[in-house]
Amino acid sequence: AIATSNAPTIIPARDLREGMVLARDVRNAMGVLIAPAGTNITRTTCEQLSRLLGATASLEVNEIAA
Repeated sequence: AIATSNAPTIIPARDLREGMVLARDVRNAMGVLIAPAGTNITRTTCEQLSRLLGATASLEVNEIAA
């Protein structure tokens, strides 16, 4: 069964993993929307967010555990 955590977790962009879901919109330094809340994280999304935001940026996500 798949269970989701109700409380979002703040993690570094470098720690994003497939199956996580963004809890908040992700915006760049100029305020431009990069990824909306509710986005399901894929391998490609992990790579793109890390590249665009840098490894030190933190994101709020909901983790999904199998």
